[in-house]
Amino acid sequence: MSEEPACELLIKRYRRGEPSAICELLEAHLSWIALRVREQLSRARLGTIDPDDIVGDVMVQLLKDRDHWKFQSVDDFQGLLIVIGQRVILQRLRFDLAQKRDRRRESPLTVLGQARRGKDSSLVAPVSEEDGPDRLAERNEQAERVRHARSLLPSRENDALEMKLEEELSFAQMGRQLGMSAEGARKLYRRAARHVRSLFRQLDDRRLLI
Repeated sequence: MSEEPACELLIKRYRRGEPSAICELLEAHLSWIALRVREQLSRARLGTIDPDDIVGDVMVQLLKDRDHWKFQSVDDFQGLLIVIGQRVILQRLRFDLAQKRDRRRESPLTVLGQARRGKDSSLVAPVSEEDGPDRLAERNEQAERVRHARSLLPSRENDALEMKLEEELSFAQMGRQLGMSAEGARKLYRRAARHVRSLFRQLDDRRLLI
């Protein structure tokens, strides 16, 4: 590497207690880091992740702990960059997976699926103060499609959903109000949940075709 003598000098300065030397080392390796990050993302088939974001996070993590790193040579320093890059990519993957799980959990289809199994008491996930305008708009749109889907249900199925999800009645209590057994109320509720999920999908597909 043509800049290696200069980098070795920077490493000596860093080892003598000059933390600012690591900034110059980092600047000299920016192109190298970007290439290594792209290689790692390509091998892992992670084309949806922006390499520039990873490079930026590597720089932040390196500089944040710049007084504590231990390296003796350019090879050591480059090895450290690779390890930090791998760690950043893993953190990004975990964050993206968590975001996907949250979106699935907040989707009316998922919530209705949970409701079918008696695990949730709402049709649409509650609004959080941390939600941005795009997420709020998406939730409002989903809530409107759920309301539309419910308006298409037979009144008896809609009553079953309301009793279970909004009034949080037991199947025995529902049965008494509907004039049927608890088992009959459970079957009616599950049928209503399946029906509204199907209608929601149809409305969602129709929206995508418009």
